[in-house]
Amino acid sequence: MKDQIKVVLNGEFFLLLISLYGIDVSAYIQQQIAACPPKLFSFVLVCLFYRLIKKFQ
Repeated sequence: MKDQIKVVLNGEFFLLLISLYGIDVSAYIQQQIAACPPKLFSFVLVCLFYRLIKKFQ
């Protein structure tokens, strides 16, 4: 079980997932953002920026 967890947490595994599913995921996200109300999108974006700033302080 530990070996499987190490494989999942490996950076190369994430690169593999991005190469396999990246285009599909990005197309899905783009469709969801286009259908999202502007107020909700703004709120989520502000929350993400807040978390990003707090992480690098």
